[in-house]
Amino acid sequence: MAFLDDLADRGIEAQVFEGERSLA
Repeated sequence: MAFLDDLADRGIEAQVFEGERSLA
């Protein structure tokens, strides 16, 4: 389960990063 949680965290971070790029 920890592996899946890590993937989910990375996915959320990627979405936030892309959002910040589009706003910049």
